[in-house]
Amino acid sequence: MDELIKLWELFQRPQKPSFHVAEKIILKIVKNQGVCVVGVDVGATFSVFAIDGQVYKVKHSQLQEFKEKLIELASNRRIKLYFEQTGRYSLPIVETFLDIAELFLVEGKKLKAARELFSAPSKNDYYDARLLAIIGVLPISVIPLDYDAYTLRFLMQRRVRLEKSIQQSINKIRQCIAVLFPPDYETFNKRNLQKEKTIKKLKKSLENFTPFSAIQEELLLELKSELQVLELLLSQKQQLEERIELLSEKPSIKEDLQVLTSFPGIGKNRALTLKASYIDIRRFPNWKTFIKFMGFTVQDNQSGTSVKYKKKVNSNRLVRREMYMLCQLFKREDIKNPAADYYRYYYIKTGGIDKRAFHKFSVKYLRAIYYCLKHKTKFSPELLKASLEDLISPQTIEELRQNVKQLKEQKGKRKKKEGSDGNSN
Repeated sequence: MDELIKLWELFQRPQKPSFHVAEKIILKIVKNQGVCVVGVDVGATFSVFAIDGQVYKVKHSQLQEFKEKLIELASNRRIKLYFEQTGRYSLPIVETFLDIAELFLVEGKKLKAARELFSAPSKNDYYDARLLAIIGVLPISVIPLDYDAYTLRFLMQRRVRLEKSIQQSINKIRQCIAVLFPPDYETFNKRNLQKEKTIKKLKKSLENFTPFSAIQEELLLELKSELQVLELLLSQKQQLEERIELLSEKPSIKEDLQVLTSFPGIGKNRALTLKASYIDIRRFPNWKTFIKFMGFTVQDNQSGTSVKYKKKVNSNRLVRREMYMLCQLFKREDIKNPAADYYRYYYIKTGGIDKRAFHKFSVKYLRAIYYCLKHKTKFSPELLKASLEDLISPQTIEELRQNVKQLKEQKGKRKKKEGSDGNSN
C-alpha cells in the first residue's frame, strides 16, 4: 500500500516524474503481487529484454536458452510479457514464450503515450524495453494478445501475397501462350488457369508442341518452369485456405465472424479480412479510433451544405478495397436492403460523386459494425432503416431508389456527350 501511495504522489507533482524512480516503485509493487513483468524491444535478428530492471540483449537464435533463464529469474512468479507490434519480427517472441507467459501486444502510439508520462532519456532499445516492462501498471489501456486473431492476421497477409504471386505467374504464362498458342489464348484465361483440369490440358498441349526457332524454344522452357511455379503456389494457397478455415472455428474468431456476417454484403471472406485487420475490438476506446485505424477519417460538416474533408492519415488498403467492393455491390439496382439504400442516400447527397459517397457510407457502416462488435450483437436492419427514413423524409425508399436511377442516367448522358464532343474536336 505504501508503494502505491508513493507512486500516486509521484504523478501528482507539477513536473513529470523521473522514469528511474517510477520504475523502481512499480517493479517493487508487481514483485509483491507475485508477478514478473518483462518488456521486449523487438528487432530483426535480436531483441532487448528488461526483467526486474535488468536489461538483456538476446539473439533470436538463442531464444530457447534464454527461455530457461527467464523461468529461473521469475522464481515461480507469474510472467507477463509486453512487446511492441513489429510485424513478422515479433513472431519468434510469440512462438517461444506463449506457453510460459501472458503476452501483451503494445501498439506504438500507446508506447509513445507512456514515454510522454516521464522526463525520460532519449529513445533507445534499452529504455523502450524497460518502459514496456512497466506499461501494464501505468494509466494506459493494454489488452492481452489474442493468439488466434494474431495468427489469422498473419495467414490473411500471407494469402494476399500468395494471390499476388499467382496472378503474376498467370500473366507470364499467358504472355507465352499468346506467342506459342494464339488460338488458345482466350481458353487459358486468368480464371481457368487456376483450375487443375486446365493446367493438365495446357501440359498436354506442350508435349505435342514442336518449336521451330530458338525464341520458341526459350518461351517453351519459360512456360514449363512457370507452370511448375503456378502449381506450387496453388498448392500452398489450398493448404493456407484449409488452415484459415480451421482457425475461423476458434471461439474468439467465430463469435466476431457471426456478428460481421450478419451485415448485408459481408460474407465469410470479407469478414475474415476485417477481423484480421482490427484483431481485437477491445483495442479501440471509441468508434472514431476504430474508423481511423480501418483507413477512414471522420468528415466535419461546415456551415451550409459544404463538407470539409480531413486529410487521411492512415490507409488500410485491404479494408478500403473490401468496402469499395461492397459499395460496388450496393450500386446494383436489384440489391434492396437498408444498407444499400443508405449508400444510395449518400450517392444522392454527394451529387453522384462515387468517391465521396464511398467515404461517407464506409464511415457510417463501420460505425455500425463497431457498436455491434463491442456489444456482441448481430446486425438488425431496423438500426439503419429507422434513421434512413428520418433522413430522407418526406421521401420514401422507393422514391430514393428512383432518384438514384435518374441521377445515373443523367451522368451517363453527360459522359456520352463529353465523349462525342471530344471526338469532334
